Amino acid sequence: MMNWKGVVIGLMVVLFAATGCGALEGHGGEGVSATPYPGPENLSTGGKSVCDSISDELHKQNEALHREIRQLKREILMLRQEVSSPDVRDIIGGIGFVFGLCGVGFYFHARAMLKKGRVE
Repeated sequence: MMNWKGVVIGLMVVLFAATGCGALEGHGGEGVSATPYPGPENLSTGGKSVCDSISDELHKQNEALHREIRQLKREILMLRQEVSSPDVRDIIGGIGFVFGLCGVGFYFHARAMLKKGRVE
């Protein structure tokens, strides 16, 4: 069983849909024009059919999309090449990191030795 709020919302949706499609012309549907289906006589615009102009526009968009995708592929390939091979800076940094970890380990080992009194 629906409550009154559901009924009101349902009526609003139906009225909105009817107004949008032009079914209530003159009853709040002003500003909405129902255009008839374009027949064969309405399909030509200046010697070029609507289908041809749409097709041309789709080809232009397709070419632009392919250019952007090619550029993105090039950028991804360059990033992969940069990431895949370590350079001298990365190698020296790794060696420094290992020495740093050894230094921290030696520090804590020396502190433990001092607490036990083993250092002379």
